[in-house]
Amino acid sequence: MAVIVIFVSIKIFQTIFPFIFSFSERLDNFLLDANYKLLNQGKTKKVINDCIDILAKRPNDAPYTWQLALAYYYNHDFENSLKYFEKAIFLRPDWEDDAHKYLKSIKDANKSSNLTGAEDAPSS
Repeated sequence: MAVIVIFVSIKIFQTIFPFIFSFSERLDNFLLDANYKLLNQGKTKKVINDCIDILAKRPNDAPYTWQLALAYYYNHDFENSLKYFEKAIFLRPDWEDDAHKYLKSIKDANKSSNLTGAEDAPSS
């Protein structure tokens, strides 16, 4: 009798597990899509907060790390953007080519601000 209960329990789990996994994956895709729409609407702070909440629970989630980097980038917080782009590349090295244009832009912005800062610095 116990063997039958275990067998039935395993079969139920095998049937339900793919559904739970696919539901979770679909929910993630929905949330990622929603965040991209928010980014396109300029609502970067909402995306930043959402991504930070998710990354607190799943710190190595590459798609949310990428979105956080983008949100910081579009919010002109290049220091945090760089940090999260680098982490996204660490998690997914195949994304390095996609990150290249953002990283170049950040480096160019940093060069410009360094030049501007040097001009604004008091002379000795």
